[in-house]
Amino acid sequence: MYCNNCGKEIKDGAKFCPYCGGAQAEAAPPVVPPEASPPPAAPNVPPAAPEYSVPPAVIPDLSRNPAPIVPPASPARGRRFPVWGKVLSPVAVAAAIIIVLIFTNVLGGTGGGDVDPVRTPDVVGEYDENAAGREGEYDDNAAGREAEPSVPLIPKGAKVGDVITIEGTKYYDKTLQWRILDIEEGRALLITEEIIDMRAYNEVTDKQAALLLDENYSYNPDDFTTTWAECSLRAWLNDDFLKDFDAKAVGQILDTAVKNDDNPEYGTLGGADTTDKVFLLSIDEVNKYFASDEDMVAEFHPSEQQLSDIAERIAKNPASRYWDADWYGDAEAAKNELSEGFADYNGAWFWWLRSPGIYAGGAADVYGDGGVNDSGLYVTHDYIGVRPALYLNLES
Repeated sequence: MYCNNCGKEIKDGAKFCPYCGGAQAEAAPPVVPPEASPPPAAPNVPPAAPEYSVPPAVIPDLSRNPAPIVPPASPARGRRFPVWGKVLSPVAVAAAIIIVLIFTNVLGGTGGGDVDPVRTPDVVGEYDENAAGREGEYDDNAAGREAEPSVPLIPKGAKVGDVITIEGTKYYDKTLQWRILDIEEGRALLITEEIIDMRAYNEVTDKQAALLLDENYSYNPDDFTTTWAECSLRAWLNDDFLKDFDAKAVGQILDTAVKNDDNPEYGTLGGADTTDKVFLLSIDEVNKYFASDEDMVAEFHPSEQQLSDIAERIAKNPASRYWDADWYGDAEAAKNELSEGFADYNGAWFWWLRSPGIYAGGAADVYGDGGVNDSGLYVTHDYIGVRPALYLNLES
């Protein structure tokens, strides 16, 4: 059979085209020029990335210098107070000493002569051994404490091409694995080893939804123009995606100045440069940091809950009605077809790049079997994978 989106020959019964990503509905318009040659097939398991020594020139670092932490003042101390009996006679002196000793024992042992200093609590009432400012062991949890030095999250000795697990980076209760793409002075460039979700590059607006739901509408990419700076995927990556990360992990993700170049093949405008904690790779970057097309292959293994959530999003997306009417309003149908698609390609899937595609209403992507699709896919497709990238601070 042939893809009804790009015209290339594909496996009979395939739910998705391995070249353009198009779902096999009956009336989808073309996105990828027919003359584009298909990329070579990729193995199921991508090989490890080689080491790179050249630092990325397109994404400079915006390092942050936190203000110094001032240690708390020493705890308060009370005055020493001697207690003496009045000497009247040897008997009176002895009696006075006995009385004083009995009296001071009743009051808790603070008495005359060389005694321990009185500990003065910060508030009126019983002395709180856990109160900040106590005399004795320093409270490591007290407000105003001097913080422990931050320990880098990347293990010592890690090198480019390694795949590491970073505790504190979670998504759907799964601790994420990251591939090290580059290490330079003070920071490391990482990308998730697997696809972590499927999302539209830019969510459909109410105005765009009205177009897509019009039976007489013919799809025009110019009606869906966006850039990386404006798209909903960028906003999601730098907000909701990070909500399951712990504070230590978020604190070591560097703010990065991201340069958004035009499409190198078609000249489509890349839009304004941005400052992001999390971003997608560009066409130039993915070609730079991955050794081959096969090295770009990424798999997606969602949990049952995540797959259900994805299917729900697809079923509510008006673009689904235009591209595949079976999915619109039917999350179960979307879920079943996605599952079949994963089975067809052994989990390997397409994933977004931030660069624009051939149209301003499209974005570049990596094919399911590896290789860059400069022409890209329509930004309304919400079944394309996401592989977040970021710079992590290596300095303690």
